[in-house]
Amino acid sequence: MRAQSVVLAVPADQAAGLLQLAAPHLSSLLAQIPYSPLAVVCSAYDRSQVRHSLEGFGFVVPRCEGLHTISSTWNSSIFPSRAPAGKVLLANFARPLPDEPFLEMGSEEIAAVVEGEIAPILGISGPAVEHMVWIYRRALPHFRIGHAARVVEIRAAERALPGLHLAGNYFAGRSLGDCIEGAFHAAEDVWRELKAPAPVTNTRQPDLPRNHMKTGKALLP
Repeated sequence: MRAQSVVLAVPADQAAGLLQLAAPHLSSLLAQIPYSPLAVVCSAYDRSQVRHSLEGFGFVVPRCEGLHTISSTWNSSIFPSRAPAGKVLLANFARPLPDEPFLEMGSEEIAAVVEGEIAPILGISGPAVEHMVWIYRRALPHFRIGHAARVVEIRAAERALPGLHLAGNYFAGRSLGDCIEGAFHAAEDVWRELKAPAPVTNTRQPDLPRNHMKTGKALLP
């Protein structure tokens, strides 16, 4: 298949695998971006079980608290149709603590740990009426020291391959809002390319990691 423009909107490691033969240097840069694992526990409760008003988006837990839970998003408060009348739905995000097999535990055990941590915070009594657990081994890209310089290198290698466009949460922000913003930039680059009489390189300024905790964006630290 031949195409004038190709957009790779996949995680950095997957993009690295796809580009291993066509662009080995770019592939190597992408493969260097580290990711951390994450468990997502969605828990449903009767509204009467939760003393907290749940008026808002959710909360984030500082690392110094030493909990597995890093954030909780109140889905049924943000999107009322996400839970039946008289029920509430919470999406909780959790990480393993150092030197422990948290993600190797069974789903029921992981749910028990997370629900046990959020119960005193939200004044929850009794077990969840239902829950589901998802494990993501490579969930969140890390913006460690040197990441900004690596992004500049990645963008330079990308510009050297007219027609190729990368988009993802591993550039400058991991929230849903950041991903949407990056997608718009990639779409604009493709639009300029398709309108141009000859191949062009994208002119976007280098991405710089920034504080992704902005109003209206996902609470993923």
